[in-house]
Amino acid sequence: MTTKDGALLGSIFSPENPDRGTFAFSTNHERIRGDVEYEISGLTHLRDENTRGAWVDTLVSYWKIAYILERDDGADVSWAKAYEGQKDLLLLVPVSSSKV
Repeated sequence: MTTKDGALLGSIFSPENPDRGTFAFSTNHERIRGDVEYEISGLTHLRDENTRGAWVDTLVSYWKIAYILERDDGADVSWAKAYEGQKDLLLLVPVSSSKV
């Protein structure tokens, strides 16, 4: 994944993005993967299949967490499910092997 890809992801999930709150309501479990693939299909810097696939996996995992936290009634949020979703998301993020 490139810096440009990271900037795109950052803009989508930025607190300044007025559409960020509707992310969990935008689709459902059956359609999320196809919806994300469609939305990013036109981004020229994501033409590489491996890069695009990594972003689809990351966005789908993020959506699952947002779904748990935003769609459930605040008092009934399953924090255990949200934690498991966060673990799954973090496993998708590659660890840099570069020396600091």
